[in-house]
This record gives sequence, structure tokens and C-alpha cells, in this order.
Amino acid sequence: MLQYQWTLFKTAVMFLTRIPVGKNLPYSQELLQASARYFTWVGILVGITGGVSLYLANLVFSPALSIAVSMLSTILLTGSFH
Repeated sequence: MLQYQWTLFKTAVMFLTRIPVGKNLPYSQELLQASARYFTWVGILVGITGGVSLYLANLVFSPALSIAVSMLSTILLTGSFH
């Protein structure tokens, strides 16, 4: 049961980001539909990545450039999905 949930989470990560999740991950339309329950958690991870990159960039750069760095990090992470 836990293995199935982990597979669903990795399927959500694979669908919404460019993070490699492994070559042995099975894929089917049913798995993708079931993985929708983890889309929120993947979105939270993407948001945390953007927030951390904004915080770190703000330590070094101006606010405008920090925002650009944060946007670029989330664009690269998601592959410009939205």
C-alpha cells in the first residue's frame, strides 16, 4: 500500500516537474489520474523551491533581480508547465 502511494507521488512529480524520478517508474493513464491527490504536495514543493531561491537571491541581489531568479528557478523546475 505504501509502495503504491509512493509510486503515485513520483508520478505526480514526473508529470508536474522536470525532476527525474527513475527509469523503472510504471506509467499509465490510471496512475496519472490517481496521482492527482499529490498534485498539491508537489505544488507546495515547487513553491518552497521558489521561496528559498527568492530568499537566497535577496541576500545577494536587488529585489527585482531576486524575483527574476526565483521565477527562473521555478520555470526551470517545472519546465514552464503553466
